[in-house]
Amino acid sequence: MDHLEEWEENGVISREIWKRAGELGILCLDIPEIYGGGGLYFTFNALLIEAFSKKGIAGPGFSLHSDIVVPYLLYYGTEAQKEKYLPLMAIGDLITTIGMTEPNCGSDLKTLRTTAEDKGDY
Repeated sequence: MDHLEEWEENGVISREIWKRAGELGILCLDIPEIYGGGGLYFTFNALLIEAFSKKGIAGPGFSLHSDIVVPYLLYYGTEAQKEKYLPLMAIGDLITTIGMTEPNCGSDLKTLRTTAEDKGDY
């Protein structure tokens, strides 16, 4: 709670917060334990979202990571991809997100296109 204003102002959440969330077991609650998740029902994800909402915590994006991105990999990824990435996602070493609203795309992810520009060190 001490960092909420800082996160909102800077638009950045530290990796340490993600690592701590992984240590606490609040990432990937409903993915199978064999992939590092909690093996729980989605109900627990909803309870976590509710608890965060009551405290005004939206910035970390844990729900986007655990409830939207991770299921894509869980249901459509190869076994090798699941074994490699899901455990890293569950402990906060691999942070995911998704772009859903872009010009000429809206929320139709099938039409999403992206480019990368070399800016030197980023």
